[in-house]
Amino acid sequence: MGHANTINKIWASPNSKSLRWDDLVSYMKSIGSYYETRKGGSRRAFKIPNFTEATRQAKPFIILHLHEPHPHSEIKSVYLTQVREALTAAGHRA
Repeated sequence: MGHANTINKIWASPNSKSLRWDDLVSYMKSIGSYYETRKGGSRRAFKIPNFTEATRQAKPFIILHLHEPHPHSEIKSVYLTQVREALTAAGHRA
């Protein structure tokens, strides 16, 4: 799956029910995000570069915490809303 499809699914309204975790991770890395895993559990963090001129100095990254889905790899709708909010806060648009 290319990033164009991933972007469309992230910004879809209503929320897509078919965005896979691996596709989200690949897209987030492609925009310069750092991906952090923690020992134990499924909580993951993305440090998204902040491209918003007004807040970049004070906050160079927007932190997004998500639960990696398992055993299925599709991301829940509520998490897609959080992804959009974090991307918007960092100055990324659809």
